[in-house]
Amino acid sequence: MSITRKTNDGTNRNLHFVSRLWLLTIVAFAMTAFACGPDFDDPSMSRVKKPELLSIVLDPPEAAPGDTVTASFLLADQFGPVEDKLNFWLPTAPGSSDFASDASDSGSVVDIENVLADSGLDMMDLISPRLEYIVPREEDYAFDSFGMSPQMFSLLVQVGELDLSRPEALMEDMESLIRNGDVKMAYRTLIVSNREFRNTNPRVTELRMKFGGEEQDVSWVPFDDPSPSASRRKAAGTPVIVKEYSSVLFTVEVEDENETDLENAIRYQWISNAGDFGSRREKKQEWIAPFYVPPIGADQDQSKSENPDFRKDPNLHAAWLILRDNGVENQLGQSWVEFYIRVVRAD
Repeated sequence: MSITRKTNDGTNRNLHFVSRLWLLTIVAFAMTAFACGPDFDDPSMSRVKKPELLSIVLDPPEAAPGDTVTASFLLADQFGPVEDKLNFWLPTAPGSSDFASDASDSGSVVDIENVLADSGLDMMDLISPRLEYIVPREEDYAFDSFGMSPQMFSLLVQVGELDLSRPEALMEDMESLIRNGDVKMAYRTLIVSNREFRNTNPRVTELRMKFGGEEQDVSWVPFDDPSPSASRRKAAGTPVIVKEYSSVLFTVEVEDENETDLENAIRYQWISNAGDFGSRREKKQEWIAPFYVPPIGADQDQSKSENPDFRKDPNLHAAWLILRDNGVENQLGQSWVEFYIRVVRAD
């Protein structure tokens, strides 16, 4: 089955996608057994060595009925951000269970038809990298004493190579695909609320680098950039430049609406695809540059390119700062920025 969807930059891209049958039979056990955070090989959780879902953002993380929520995700590996992989969103329907008993299996399946009907979405919305979701009417939710009602958003993302010509086989092998890492799965919880003051995502307002006694501003790509593919290539063309094995100090300033105690409210996670961030929870963060890699071919040294291919230059490294507020687990406000570092010879 061939379909056309819009990429993050709004351009059309032809994709071979699995049939509607597969979409209608996503196994519910995966949403509980495999919906977890990144599993880093690096004990400090600061270096990406294999494909990982680094972040899923719901903006805003707490919304009133009728509000529009934008869901997006950040996928990266040892070469940098990963773009244009197949993905599938699944927001559960408000105020009711979306898992129907399946007599042919010991588990259950997701009733996607009901989800689409309740949300006003169509199948193309669910396979878009950015999902625009309008929160349904207030009477569809059961609010607690605090005026809040949780609603789960699950995400499936292709990481490995999939045989899309046989959707039935994909359906049957979904458990093994997730276990083997060919499909990544995670979830976020949207808080639907009728409170006057609702939680918001923390945001970066300033990012600076200190190297060799000098400070400079760092260009970054925010999580809500409307054209992330173009913006990250532009940012990769103006990276911060450091010498191999050197120590760099990054400092960030953030804001979080409706939050007054930022020092205790924000959690920081610094991640890169090379080098070492070590400790990952500080506002001021040291990064130790890796060694310089002599380019093998002329196309790999892109130091003079305005829009380099960051996945092919061994000395151009992607880095991310993920912000989380100190809310309840799976209900955290979250955001991220992406920036680039070029390593040069020490001599």
